[in-house]
Amino acid sequence: ASGTSMACPHASGVAALIKASHPGFGWQDVAGALIASTDDVMDAGRDIETGFGRINASKAVTQQFKPVLRIEFNSNYFRLIKEIQGNGDGFMNPGETGQVSANLTNLWSPVAEAEVVVSSSNPSVQVAQPAINFAALAQRESRAFNFTVTVDSNAQPLSEIWFTFQISASGGFQGQERHFAGFVI
Repeated sequence: ASGTSMACPHASGVAALIKASHPGFGWQDVAGALIASTDDVMDAGRDIETGFGRINASKAVTQQFKPVLRIEFNSNYFRLIKEIQGNGDGFMNPGETGQVSANLTNLWSPVAEAEVVVSSSNPSVQVAQPAINFAALAQRESRAFNFTVTVDSNAQPLSEIWFTFQISASGGFQGQERHFAGFVI
């Protein structure tokens, strides 16, 4: 077996070890401990290929956990909240500016402060004020944030829009996530 068929029994076994070591943990605590104890195997932080990384049973039951923060959305794709300048169709067309909404969620230990820096790998897409700062985030707290994007008027139709989120927080968390946002229409 490979892939999720192999990962599922391993992850559930480590989850059982965590629960046995920390009987007071609820399911969200177990999930947070499972994520916080992974060994990163590719790009720093969560990535498409390996998620948060390879589970580590020893770390899962013995370590002091650092914060684990991630970016979440209401759907699989970004949702344009408000077109600031455009034709009103809800899609990012060349020459348009829009505001996008996301959430920063703290899955594990509290942090005094956090920062998210948003960028796009598409040179035709600019992010205005890319650094978003957050005051204290409690465990399992989620905060909404908005960022403004502009698509150059000479952008190629059907070019992909990807955003990279560099996340840092007090308590030692450093991570990066990439999310597909759609196409320039």
